[in-house]
Amino acid sequence: MESHDSEFARAGGYGLPGREDAMKAGHDAAVTTIIRQADAGMTPDQIADHSHDMSAWLLTEAETLPCSGLRRRVRQRRSGTRR
Repeated sequence: MESHDSEFARAGGYGLPGREDAMKAGHDAAVTTIIRQADAGMTPDQIADHSHDMSAWLLTEAETLPCSGLRRRVRQRRSGTRR
């Protein structure tokens, strides 16, 4: 059985397994979106403008996890407890 410490290290030190999977899924979704936009006739400038608008919207709507919350989640992950 693998220890929590090795699982923590493998997850990039954040205690959030699957981070790489989420990054790949985001990348794949972005590529698919850009291909569909180009196939629909959008110019590169229109695609870039839309991408910038969406990025700004996502950052505006994002809820950040306070450091104390992140530390709590890491401690719970390492100890094997969750709520």
